[in-house]
Amino acid sequence: MRRALRLRPAIVAGALALVAVALPTGAWLVAELRSFEHERAALLAAPAAEAEAAAGRIAARVDGRVTALLAREGERPIFHYQNLFVDARAASEGLAVTPSPLAAGPPDPLMADPFEVDAAGEVGLPTLNPDYAALSNDQRAQEAVRARLAATVGPYVAALRDREALAPEPRAAVAIAAAEHPTAPPPEEVQVAVNAPPQAPTQAPARAARRPVQAPMNAAKATPPVEAEQVQEAVQEQAPVQLAALGNGGQLVEQRIGGDNYLSNVNANEVYYQIQLNKGEDIAPPQKRGVVPQVKGSAAAAPARAPAKVAAPRKRPPAPATAPAPTEPAPPPPVEPPPDPPPAPPEVTVRVGAFALHTVPRDDDGPAELFALRRVATPDGERTQGFRLAQDELAPLLAEGDLTGRLVPGPATDTTPGAALLQLPGDAWHVEVPFAAAAASARAEVDDRAAAIRLRVALGGLLALLAAAAVVAMVVHSERLARRRAEFAAAAAHELRTPLAGVRMYGEMLAEGLGNPERHKTYAKRVAAEAERLGRVVANVLEFTRLERGSLAVRPTPGDLAQAVTEIVTRVEAAALAAGAEVVLTVPDAPIPEVTFDRDAVAQILANLVDNAEKYGRGAADRRVEVEVAATPIGAEIAVRDRGPGVPRRLERRLFRAFERGGDADQPAGLGLGLSLAQVLATGQGGALRYAPRPGGGSAFTLTLPWAAPKGSPARPGAARADATPD
Repeated sequence: MRRALRLRPAIVAGALALVAVALPTGAWLVAELRSFEHERAALLAAPAAEAEAAAGRIAARVDGRVTALLAREGERPIFHYQNLFVDARAASEGLAVTPSPLAAGPPDPLMADPFEVDAAGEVGLPTLNPDYAALSNDQRAQEAVRARLAATVGPYVAALRDREALAPEPRAAVAIAAAEHPTAPPPEEVQVAVNAPPQAPTQAPARAARRPVQAPMNAAKATPPVEAEQVQEAVQEQAPVQLAALGNGGQLVEQRIGGDNYLSNVNANEVYYQIQLNKGEDIAPPQKRGVVPQVKGSAAAAPARAPAKVAAPRKRPPAPATAPAPTEPAPPPPVEPPPDPPPAPPEVTVRVGAFALHTVPRDDDGPAELFALRRVATPDGERTQGFRLAQDELAPLLAEGDLTGRLVPGPATDTTPGAALLQLPGDAWHVEVPFAAAAASARAEVDDRAAAIRLRVALGGLLALLAAAAVVAMVVHSERLARRRAEFAAAAAHELRTPLAGVRMYGEMLAEGLGNPERHKTYAKRVAAEAERLGRVVANVLEFTRLERGSLAVRPTPGDLAQAVTEIVTRVEAAALAAGAEVVLTVPDAPIPEVTFDRDAVAQILANLVDNAEKYGRGAADRRVEVEVAATPIGAEIAVRDRGPGVPRRLERRLFRAFERGGDADQPAGLGLGLSLAQVLATGQGGALRYAPRPGGGSAFTLTLPWAAPKGSPARPGAARADATPD
């Protein structure tokens, strides 16, 4: 209970220090984390925001690139998507048939596999002529492309037509003059020379009203091919008319094309075949025969047929080899009436839709492909023209710094971070920019910053805790010093009172003549012994005071240690004998070399050691205190041994600390300064004081002092400061 009361100030100081550290540290941590919460949210949102901004920039670039391509291709004439086309402006000199500008391949690397799906659902390529391989661009490779498109785009277009069928053009056939006016001759500008080689003139049937003039096509006079821009001007004779939107094809533009031009382009292979025949080439007819216009003066006019209806050309019935012999004179030949005025040139109306994007699934379960398709409504049915977007060509546009986007079919939802919708006509596609790595890096940075905050606060708290612990330690140390000072004061009072009481008692006896007069001398010796004891206590207190102030100094000089120890023991043995102890001195018979020591310091050390041996050995059977001087290789040793209880092992490490006293509660009175001062004085002389338990019981303290330096060696300093502060 008494100890708990003594520790109460330290406990209170520790509790206050803990509260003083914990509250500010906790508040600091909460403030730091709350301030970091906003920064954390910004850090975690930054990758998604950066990815979304990058997706927007990528989408804008892709939009611009694809929109430019769709705009250019939207201006392309519809007949460029077939292998051959006919220049209408060369009809007066003989039709000029030339390969399509797309026959050599797409003009833009983003445009791949241009194609056309006719009304029957057959896929054709401008790079492939199924009738004439010489006009194909690597026929085997193009056949593979056509087969792939037929397996993917073909079914898609068929399904699209089923969903969004265009109404047929009201004027479904070319308004050829022969159809509208059966008796009128064909217009001159829509007649082409595609008839058979010339035959010998024969008498025409009587019902023939007119005889056409034979004008075979001469290959040497064929008009050379013209450029695509000239063909476009010839095909698009009138400005387009904007119509209402029809289904997914967007708004359709109405175009009016001359009937002869339309019919010749629909049957371009037939035109090419007739030209090659007129050149004298050995060439097979195309698989699908069609009717084409004739130029003025042809051997036979084109029959009145609906345009683009594939059929073999009509053959002229063979004329009889010889005319039948007339039985009567032949009448004069009939006078041919003047021909009817030619009708206005017929026109064909087609409707062309804008290109739009379509997501077409593949037949091999691969990723869907992106196609640009447009619808063309003709009198012969609906055509679908288009091309595949080579997405690999868009790869440079998908890079945005360290991020790389990708094209994904379908619209971007609000829950899809890092995405931007493409602003293109047709099916929705969007750009996605993956940012998982950036998000993971942001999370790692957030964790690192949070850990840094915690570590910073923890270090601050630890430093504050250490400071508080230091304060508590100072309080505890101050309390301990106060307690030791109190104990020291009590011990000093006791140590001073005991010899003072003896001096007073024996002094009064001598002064009053009390006691046995024969023992007055003994009384006087007792007074002297008690006075010496009193002087030793006072000396220890003074020396300890000097030690704390750092002013304790020793002055070691060379001398005879054995003689000095003999004198010191003679002086201190009187007090030991008075207390009932015997001091036994042992010195070597032979002289020992000189030792460097301070005589007063050695006297104080021996006095403290002998006094401790006498006090702690009072209960021992053998009360002898042995003092021995011996020579060793490193110096002279002074050993003080007794047969007392010895020092407990638990106190050995604290034995030379100030105010530390060994033994139990009933130990002899003392200040606890003797051994501490003895060790400091020994160290100040260049020596050492050590303790060892004595075999058989008791204690053994050994003071080691160095040998004096030989003559002629550098002299030792005149004074050495014993400033070793006691623990």
